[in-house]
Amino acid sequence: MYLELNNITFQYFLMPIISSQLLLMVLLYFVVIYRGVLKGRNLFSCFLVVFITFLLCRSVQEFAQDTTKLFLLYFRISLLFSIGFPTLIAALFLQSKIQVDRLTWVILFGAGSFISLFYSMSHDVAHHGVYFSKQIANFLPFELSTHTHRYTSTVGICVMLLLPCLYLLYKQLMDERNKITLAFLTGALCFGFFFLMSMFLFRFYWIYGIGAALLAACWSYAVYLDITEMKGKTFLLTEELNLLLRSGNKNIQPELRQMLENIELQSQGDLDHYKLKVREILSLLTDSTIDAGGDKKALLDRNEQKINAISQSQDIAAVRQLATCEVIELSATISDIPTKRSEQVVEQVTRYIHEQFSGQFDFSELSKQLGMSESYIRRIFKKQTNQTINQYLSDYRIEQAKILLQSLSVTDTAFSVGFNDANYFSTVFKKLTGQSPTEYQQSLVST
Repeated sequence: MYLELNNITFQYFLMPIISSQLLLMVLLYFVVIYRGVLKGRNLFSCFLVVFITFLLCRSVQEFAQDTTKLFLLYFRISLLFSIGFPTLIAALFLQSKIQVDRLTWVILFGAGSFISLFYSMSHDVAHHGVYFSKQIANFLPFELSTHTHRYTSTVGICVMLLLPCLYLLYKQLMDERNKITLAFLTGALCFGFFFLMSMFLFRFYWIYGIGAALLAACWSYAVYLDITEMKGKTFLLTEELNLLLRSGNKNIQPELRQMLENIELQSQGDLDHYKLKVREILSLLTDSTIDAGGDKKALLDRNEQKINAISQSQDIAAVRQLATCEVIELSATISDIPTKRSEQVVEQVTRYIHEQFSGQFDFSELSKQLGMSESYIRRIFKKQTNQTINQYLSDYRIEQAKILLQSLSVTDTAFSVGFNDANYFSTVFKKLTGQSPTEYQQSLVST
């Protein structure tokens, strides 16, 4: 039996669930996947939690008993206006580089709490009288109508969301025009506009689902822009530090101190942002040192210790000192790598090939044994021998095959020297010797 998707099911059940899933993806991206340090990231996350709860409770509300339905309605409105909107506006102010002082916090949460309380009171007094006595209407200087609660929410959306967003958007367009901040403001404006429309067109609550989808899209784009921008700056700084590491200059501290100060300036005094960049740069520099021939296990262990120390530190000067010492140590490590290391690498690789040529060649195992990255081993081997490791492996296997072909069949020889396919073995053999394995055997007999 097919479920009939009528208007009520779509508006009050499917649309809230679909919208909340989109917002949940953004929330998970903020909290779990993205470890960035956007201004007000925790406040943005708080708003998303509130709005997701607001949407999901709407679905529950539709199928609840009358008294519970009213409670859920007032709970949702209170949650959104007294917590959701204030945290969203505070987050947008912080993202726009405008500090939120204590008085502003009091005004935001006070106004939101008043609007949500008046909405609940006006709705209950005009319609039900379950949680508020209808006698309250006698003490008010104006008459409560059946639409007073709707006017209240409309004014609340305009005052607590749309007007602040328009103000911040105007400042951005007139001043900095930061793409990340503009994306956040655009998402919030779209959400507020469609939410306001759903108040006017009260039979079409699904409209604010469109606003939720646009909010999710704009904020995802904002996070993408922030990650891209941060990665670009971090990459340039890492390249500069790499050049400094490999310069061989014994006195690198002045230049190093200047670079770390540049990172501090980019972080704008945000300790978490600074620590994030320093951790990422140290990890990249550790990888570079490993590629240069450093001891992989020792360097990774040391990097983990430094990263943990930086994460636990709450002093920007201490973080700077840790970073300085580690870069100097990495520079010394690169300088101390012996010049004969390349020859030792080639010798170890060829020995491993001679021992393992008849089986499946495992490059990761070789890398693990040598304690070096695969890219470094390949590069050194090619530089020293003018051959890739795969070329040398094929040559050695074919040389061994020439010996075995004197007494074994072509198929047995192929498997004995590490080929799983006799036809492929024949192709490689002919390419390297100019003869097929069979022709080679015949030439042995004729001689």
